[in-house]
Amino acid sequence: MLPLSELSKLRRLFNVAVSKGWLVSSPFTKEVSKELIQEGDETPSAMSIRELSDDEAQRVMTALNTPERRHTMPLFIAALDTGARKSSLVDYLKWKDIKFDPVPELPSIES
Repeated sequence: MLPLSELSKLRRLFNVAVSKGWLVSSPFTKEVSKELIQEGDETPSAMSIRELSDDEAQRVMTALNTPERRHTMPLFIAALDTGARKSSLVDYLKWKDIKFDPVPELPSIES
């Protein structure tokens, strides 16, 4: 069984091919896919869509509160607050957008 992201990519690929006229139909249409793709294959598991509990989030924040990892805390907080996927947060980030000097001082988090 392919991971959900791979099935989504395949679905998109076939939909583009059909819309461009390169294929007559997609194997992801309802009438074709019920024999090829099980509905459960494209349904995300509860683990992949669940939220962190407050205790889990606090444990991650505590783990990130070290000199070596503190720089990742704003990204974690943004992901936690928005529920955005990693790709939404970092895929469009360019080197020109990254400023190393001065490095902002982040507050320490007490557990």
